[in-house]
Amino acid sequence: MKNKLVIMITIAVLTWQFSACQINTSATNTSSNPVEKTKTEIVNVTNDEPNSETETDAPSAPEPVVLEFYKLYLKALVANKNLSPDVMKRYLTTRMLSEIKDTTDADVVTQGQDYDETWANNVIIKGKEKLSDTKAVLTVELKGKESSKTLKVTVAAQGNTWKIDAVKDTAAVEDNTDSADNANVSTTIVKFPKGKTGADYEKTISPGETHIYVVNIRKGQYFGAQTYTDDYGIPFTMRLKDGEELEVPADSVKWGGDAPETGDYEIIVSGLEKPTKYTISISAQ
Repeated sequence: MKNKLVIMITIAVLTWQFSACQINTSATNTSSNPVEKTKTEIVNVTNDEPNSETETDAPSAPEPVVLEFYKLYLKALVANKNLSPDVMKRYLTTRMLSEIKDTTDADVVTQGQDYDETWANNVIIKGKEKLSDTKAVLTVELKGKESSKTLKVTVAAQGNTWKIDAVKDTAAVEDNTDSADNANVSTTIVKFPKGKTGADYEKTISPGETHIYVVNIRKGQYFGAQTYTDDYGIPFTMRLKDGEELEVPADSVKWGGDAPETGDYEIIVSGLEKPTKYTISISAQ
């Protein structure tokens, strides 16, 4: 009887030890698996995460933009078609679009009434003169079988692209083009009377003339302008000096909004077909 009791006790002890080993093994596996899984997940996230800090919105070079536009425009010209307003707006500034709209004689883009049908296949960018970080002048040659032409194309950076702001025919002007142009440009520095938030200017503008009003505005400051004539008013454009144009609707004679940044802003009146007397009111609050 005694031997039987010893055997039973021994079996019980061995059973208890075996169960304890199983519990320890299970606990060890359970505590280690989450660590391994967590490490795997962290590695996957790190490898797949894009580095957004390396992405920039810097404007591309202006040459491809000008080249693409002239090819599109000349091909449409040969086909006796017009580019859609959306396409024109994508490549041209508001000031350039206004000049095209106000001109009834020579083609503003090609600076002439005649063109060579082979120009579209022979648009050449011959050089670039950098005026500032947001402005440059490209020398563009339109080379054809019957005739060729060299243009000075002024481009302005707007957002993450470039747009054509002016075109001059090098054969129609002297080497001092800028000096000749400045003779037809009148610049007024806007100064508000003491205690006032606005100023009025009354002037007469003739065809070929440009009137520029420069006003210094702080970032976030509200400012605006409006023109008056006997009939209605004169459309104008507005831009940060040597920089991006503000969104002034086409044919608008009134605009107001908050300045996107501190600096000098230019209000530009141009493209009139006849001498016009007008008043412009400029305000800042």
